[in-house]
This record gives sequence, C-alpha cells and structure tokens, in this order.
Amino acid sequence: MKAEGGKKSQDPRTVPAPVSPVRKVKDQNPSSPYTVANLENITASAKFQDTAKKGWVIGLTGQERVPADATVYRGMVFFTTYTPPSGSNLCGAVGDAALYGIAMMPVSFSGDKYDPGKGVFSQAGLRKVGLGKGVTSTPLISVKPIGGASSSTDNNTPDLVVAVSSGGGTDAQIKTGAQLPEVAKALAGAGPSTTVLHWKDLRVP
Repeated sequence: MKAEGGKKSQDPRTVPAPVSPVRKVKDQNPSSPYTVANLENITASAKFQDTAKKGWVIGLTGQERVPADATVYRGMVFFTTYTPPSGSNLCGAVGDAALYGIAMMPVSFSGDKYDPGKGVFSQAGLRKVGLGKGVTSTPLISVKPIGGASSSTDNNTPDLVVAVSSGGGTDAQIKTGAQLPEVAKALAGAGPSTTVLHWKDLRVP
C-alpha cells in the first residue's frame, strides 16, 4: 500500500474482480438492444422462471472466467472456466478448470426433465464439475463415427472431449465421459444430433 494525494492505493492483487457473467439471450429482433435488466439472474436459482425476461444470466465467482467458446448440443450448452490461483507468488502456480452444463430449453433424457437454466449433470440440477488443474479448451461433442456401435452415427452414444493444459507439475490431459460420469450421464440419453453448434463472435477474425 502507498499513499497518493492523501488517498491509499490498493494492491491490484487484492482488488475484487467484477463478476464475470454467462448469458443466454432469446433473440426476438428487438427494436433496441437488450441490457442485463432484460435477463433473469439465476445464479442462485435452480432454473429460469421469469418468462417476461428475454433470457438468463449466471454470475461466475471471484476471478473465474470463460477462456474458450461454448458448445451447444441437443438443447444443452457446455462451456469451460478457469480460476487463476490466489496468493502473491504465482510463479509455477496453476489455477482450477471446470466444466458447466446447462439446459438452454426444456430437455429430457434418462427419464428426467430439465427446464431452461437447470444444470444437466444431475437430476438435482448440478451445473458445474471440476476438471482439475490447468486451462481448458472448448468442449467438443463427438458422436464417435469410428469404432462406435455402427459405421454410421445412428446408434452411437455421444461423448464430450475437453483438453486441460499442463502446469504446476501436472501433465496436460484429455478429459472425456470416462473420467466425468456426470457428463456421461447427461449425454447418454441425448442421442446423436445432426447439428452441433460452437458459439463464436463473428466480429473476431
């Protein structure tokens, strides 16, 4: 801490970062831009409920950020986050990776119904699972056309694949449903899809 002009300047490492939100918006061709006020904050709620709102927003905690594109599959959105390490000595330190899975519209699988905004990793609505240490990639959905149940993808159970970087004494890893039972359950009843969407800002070359 040091004094400047009679005021104390705060160590930037201790300044709380603004909440980094994740938003889902219904594009209804509005006459004016939507704002956060048009969205329902479901950070502490189990699901999206206010149908007068134009979508929902979820606030991430602390320094948690989304480092890569999201993937949309069968009415569900999957995205990864990275939370940098805390403390003053960051040399050799590595943060925490996580994966989110949230219903974007009413979906049903494995006999359970999931309303918009509800987490798909458990019937109770779990939205987030840990991936260990490292920085994550975009989660990718594979319908396993090679080595699956058939030469086509018609009877194959889809899987999710996400890469986690090395660092802090850990090796780089490829995570799949085999290591993430919550993810495997969410996809087991989803079935193959002819459309997998990756969100990308087209303004970015």
